[in-house]
Amino acid sequence: MQLGLYINKAHIWSDDVRELVQSAVYLAESIYVPTTVRAAPVLSEEEQTAIHMRLRELHSIGAVKFWEVEGTKGFLAAQAEKVNLPVDLVVSREQYKEIYDKVIDRLMENRSYFLTSETQVSTEGIAEIVRGKHVLWSFAMKEFLGANDILLDAVNAQNSMLFFTGLLAPSVVGISNAIISEVSMRLNIPDVTQLSIEQIESCRTFMPAFRDDLIAKIKADGGFKFDRTEVIKKTADQIVDRFVGYMLEKKFTLESPDQTVSTWTLNQLLFSQDIQNNSDRFFKWDNLSTSSAPELLLWKLKGEPRA
Repeated sequence: MQLGLYINKAHIWSDDVRELVQSAVYLAESIYVPTTVRAAPVLSEEEQTAIHMRLRELHSIGAVKFWEVEGTKGFLAAQAEKVNLPVDLVVSREQYKEIYDKVIDRLMENRSYFLTSETQVSTEGIAEIVRGKHVLWSFAMKEFLGANDILLDAVNAQNSMLFFTGLLAPSVVGISNAIISEVSMRLNIPDVTQLSIEQIESCRTFMPAFRDDLIAKIKADGGFKFDRTEVIKKTADQIVDRFVGYMLEKKFTLESPDQTVSTWTLNQLLFSQDIQNNSDRFFKWDNLSTSSAPELLLWKLKGEPRA
């Protein structure tokens, strides 16, 4: 499967970049980002430059794709020249008008639905219209771009819940990120934002197998029917248990000083303190580039050096 995500924010912070990188490493082949996005203006110039550079780096390996509405660059010419984000997809004025009209129609339909339902949360007037348009625009663009899900921060997630309670299925990406955070903590996997762009690109080789296995585990036995906390714990338990079991049986090739090569499992190697103390000197992964084991992404992340 291919997984595309969508983010619709005017300003992004370091936490947003962290979520982009985490999604690029663990979940998504591509993340759609508008060219109008900018680092939050309250950040220092150095922090803003670092965020924009990271966006361009993620784009260079295909993890991020930039889009814009026709005419946007002229409207924001000064900012566009300063940040200089490349464009992968342009939404024409005709397409924009069609999407906008659809958003307004659906906003009125949803407002009518809530006013006649038992929830009756559609009562905020102008603020409701503004937030509702933003939420519906995000979903309309997700559909237009062919993305699978939306990356939401706390504020946007709350707005989505306000306008779509009872209408939206649980977010696979939202619960996946929670499980990934839990697994990373238990296995002591370092923060992926500290990886170089070359390391991120290398790790993405193993991402599809891990992601497909993760989503299959979440959906198994009707996972979304259970309590969110229970699903996170149960799935994280499964991933950690399988990783530990896999690594204990993982085969390594060991080359002795006389160039004799032998094959060992990690379970066997653990009994030799000498080998443990010098493991990074003389054993390597066996058939790593061709293996589809979901656990290999976690193993590679644990082994990548940090700056």
